[in-house]
Amino acid sequence: MNTDMTPEELARWGLAADQIESIAQEFENGTWKGPVRRVPIGRPRIFDEELVTVSFRMPKSRALALRQLAQKLGRSRSTLIRSTLEDLLAKESFA
Repeated sequence: MNTDMTPEELARWGLAADQIESIAQEFENGTWKGPVRRVPIGRPRIFDEELVTVSFRMPKSRALALRQLAQKLGRSRSTLIRSTLEDLLAKESFA
């Protein structure tokens, strides 16, 4: 069995190394009965619709405060701005 995954990583998927080997053999010899689907490349989508870029200017001190808050919360600036705006739109019944 040649896998780069540790037993712990396999366990997260609910599989053991011998199960991976069995599935691989079935797939390679054409007897695999399971689903085959396209695996998307890249980041997962965060919305079901197209995203557009919105830019605006703000004071440098506010941009620094935003960056620091995002770091403190473990989020990106974009995610922090989006979630804050979503909350405001929901509160004001625009969502």
